[in-house]
Amino acid sequence: MYFNGSMVVRNFSSCFTKLAMVCKCVQCLVMCMCVLVRYQVFLGGACNPTTWRSDIVIPILEEAGVTFYNPQVDHWSHDLIEVEEQAKQCADLCFYVIDNQTRGIASMVEAAYLAASGHPLILVMIDFGESVEIEGVTLSSREVQDLNRGRIFVSNLMARQGLPVFTDIETAARACCKVVNTGVPVTSMGPEDGAQPAKLTGASVGRKLIAAREAFSHCKASQPSHVSPKEVVLALRSLCIPDHESDCDISSMLPSLSSVSVPTYSFNEFCSVAAEVMSLRMSKTPLQSLMTRLSHWISSCLNRILSLPSISGREPAYFREVFLGGSCGDSTWRQEITIPMLRKHAISFYNPQVERWSVRFLPVETEAKAKCKYLLFVIDDRSRSVASLVETAGFIGEGRCLVLCSKFISDGTEISGQQVTGRALRDYNRGRSYVSEYANQNKVPVFHSEAEATQCVIARLRGQETVDRAARTLRQLRGSISVGRTSSLGSVSEEDETVTNST
Repeated sequence: MYFNGSMVVRNFSSCFTKLAMVCKCVQCLVMCMCVLVRYQVFLGGACNPTTWRSDIVIPILEEAGVTFYNPQVDHWSHDLIEVEEQAKQCADLCFYVIDNQTRGIASMVEAAYLAASGHPLILVMIDFGESVEIEGVTLSSREVQDLNRGRIFVSNLMARQGLPVFTDIETAARACCKVVNTGVPVTSMGPEDGAQPAKLTGASVGRKLIAAREAFSHCKASQPSHVSPKEVVLALRSLCIPDHESDCDISSMLPSLSSVSVPTYSFNEFCSVAAEVMSLRMSKTPLQSLMTRLSHWISSCLNRILSLPSISGREPAYFREVFLGGSCGDSTWRQEITIPMLRKHAISFYNPQVERWSVRFLPVETEAKAKCKYLLFVIDDRSRSVASLVETAGFIGEGRCLVLCSKFISDGTEISGQQVTGRALRDYNRGRSYVSEYANQNKVPVFHSEAEATQCVIARLRGQETVDRAARTLRQLRGSISVGRTSSLGSVSEEDETVTNST
């Protein structure tokens, strides 16, 4: 009998392929069935090769009688994203660990999205050491810098949401049991529970800095970089002095203005003056403060009754229509593609790309993003873009008006002098997969071309302008109708009065 070995091999190969597909389907089915059961805690974060779940957290949860969902599997696939998302939404609390044994890019993206969307979350952040090694490969200093930048963005987002960040897994697990069993809000976790003090919560500082720069830029007329004492008074009025206080009141707060030897002020000196004015205003007596607030309240009430525009309601000078977020570094998509297209359509934009980024820019960038109508984020395939992935996930969770352009990194791509292959390639592309999935769930358009994404932003802004113009016209028509009715009622009253007098 003739024996065809190649045919047998092909049959065995086909059988094994089908068996693998069946096993994968069974695995997804089992996980979907598990999701139907409501668990109290979702154990997200670093997976293989870490064992923190089985070694530390799960024993503590079982001892406290807390149910949990463990998403860790031997072989992860893109199909499991939806299953994991259902489990997160069903859980009462999410427990995430971003350790120093993995890059944790997908974990950072997940944590940012959950925190921004208001889901209860406890995060454990374990910092990298001096030398970082993952699966026997030592990471370059540039890659560690990119990963740490993403961690900074996650920590800042957690702080702004009032969510706790821990550095010890066991301490965080016991705090998790406390939240679940006692019902205390997760936002009440503090240093007494082992949580770290909030870092980089200086968004208000960024807001004040931008407001000071706005006032300084709009009032300087004598010199490009300095303002005169008179211009200082005008800038202070627009910055921090209520409308009911006169220029004499402002001058009396700063007697040094009249006797100053230097006729102009730089921006740093202006900030010092503004701080002094605010401190003098805060040192008023309680009665003076009460009368000031009462006068301001009466003025604002009259403005609302008379439908007068409020000075505090005007748009800030740093307002832009589009924030150009996403990949920076050596990326050139802003200068070569997006900015020329926006300028062609007379659309204002904010470009955060600088030669040397620093954590000091973070509060200012946060305020700039908050003042833009649309956010355009481009995650290109020539940079790691860890912080941009985290930011994008956070803005999707907040429900901001966002357009995304995301590209997967190809095998062997060179980034910062290092080829991206193997585990690194899977990690960075997995983070992009999670962001794209979150965008799809929240109806955020996702493109693979910078030009198409920019064109989408332009079309949406122009469409919004049409809607706003129609709304203004409708309000004007309603105002005209109401004025006409008032005039007709006044005429009728005069006629009635005439008839009454004649009678």
